[in-house]
Amino acid sequence: MNYTLFFILLIHAVWIVGFQTFGILLLPTNKLYLYPMLCSIVSLHWIFFDNKCILSILEDNISDKKSVNKDTQVYNYIEKHTCMSVLQQKKIQHAMMTISFIIVAYLYRKEYSIVLLSLLCLYLNRWELWSKQFL
Repeated sequence: MNYTLFFILLIHAVWIVGFQTFGILLLPTNKLYLYPMLCSIVSLHWIFFDNKCILSILEDNISDKKSVNKDTQVYNYIEKHTCMSVLQQKKIQHAMMTISFIIVAYLYRKEYSIVLLSLLCLYLNRWELWSKQFL
């Protein structure tokens, strides 16, 4: 087993399941502004890497099977063990992130840069990738 690939997958899983989905619950109240800041960095890195996650690119470079990861290995693993489809997982993740961005924007409503950052995150939240199948 490639330990570097395993470590990268673990980081990816912690980010997707832990921080992006439940990050607002993990941060102290006075640090909630970090949530949209970190999520905006993630959203923007998708733009610079041609709509691919940098961890997925690294996984492909390390993996024996090239170009097999389309940012779904973590989702597929969760699906295998929970019987929750990738689409259902992404719906939950997007709903939680949307709620988190709205909460942060509300809490920092007098700090316009944080409100604008939250709105940017809502816009960049990869919604276009699965919005057609969301409803």
